[in-house]
Amino acid sequence: MAIEVPNTDPILDPAWARAALTGTFGEALSVFNELVRYAVQLLKRSLTTGPDDIPHHLILSVLFRQAIATADAAGELIGVGACDAAQVQLRALMEARWGLMLAIRDPKKWGTHLYVASRREQLSQISKAIPGTPEHESDGETRDLINRYGGKPVISPDDAEKHREALEKILERPQYAAISAGFAQFVKEKHHEPPWYYDTAAPKNERLTSIWKLASEVGAAGEYKSIYHHASYFMHGGYTGTHLTTDERGVAVTPIRSPANARPVLLLGFSLLADCCMKVIDYWRPDERTRFTQKYVDEWREVIRQMPEIKIGMGEAVNRT
Repeated sequence: MAIEVPNTDPILDPAWARAALTGTFGEALSVFNELVRYAVQLLKRSLTTGPDDIPHHLILSVLFRQAIATADAAGELIGVGACDAAQVQLRALMEARWGLMLAIRDPKKWGTHLYVASRREQLSQISKAIPGTPEHESDGETRDLINRYGGKPVISPDDAEKHREALEKILERPQYAAISAGFAQFVKEKHHEPPWYYDTAAPKNERLTSIWKLASEVGAAGEYKSIYHHASYFMHGGYTGTHLTTDERGVAVTPIRSPANARPVLLLGFSLLADCCMKVIDYWRPDERTRFTQKYVDEWREVIRQMPEIKIGMGEAVNRT
């Protein structure tokens, strides 16, 4: 299927992009958004299932919610033709899925790690408001920026000190102290906090210190090297292939909004979120597996499969270099 870009503006024509996207991929986008809504309801149901504790709730409320949030954002971007920008959200969705894959292996362990990492991050941030702390001393540039534009501190030093004391007491609890101490040792050596999936109890050469190591650990090295790496082109911007289009007439600036990449981003987003739902179902709601699979087969699969491949004609009035 070929779509000719109207020459009202060859780089940014939001009305055309939205109309072209909706006309060609409207049904598939509706299915994608339906999956997002299903995932939200699954999240709420799952929070009522299984152990009622911090680790299990955090895996659902942080990792699974993150997967849903990024899928929802991707769907909104795709709907207005901003398919390249949606790649950034799908990259974040991949990270959330890999984290979910690891955490479900041992929810109590990894949910606790996630909790400790979050509390330590809060401790680091609140310490920036307390004069005399290393965090405050290293954050002078931020204070200069706030002062330059007439801003005011969000919290007073006295309140920050009380908050810090409360956080320290939490991290000193027996179930958290060893993990926090291991994280603190990492900070001492590397000068930054480790990711939540850093395991101080593992042999040193097996500890997960990066998203690459996380992906490898959950069997997603191929995804990282191909799909995740490709999405980085749209995130970091330093690659001509995501900004310039070449044909026999020369080189043109690629339209910012276009349905050109709607099919692959919808396929990827749907697949990633559906897999996250299945993993949550298998652990927290196994009785729903058959119903979810049947819904996929009966209502979603063919719509997603039958999305057309499209080619965008550049027209004549384009910004050529």
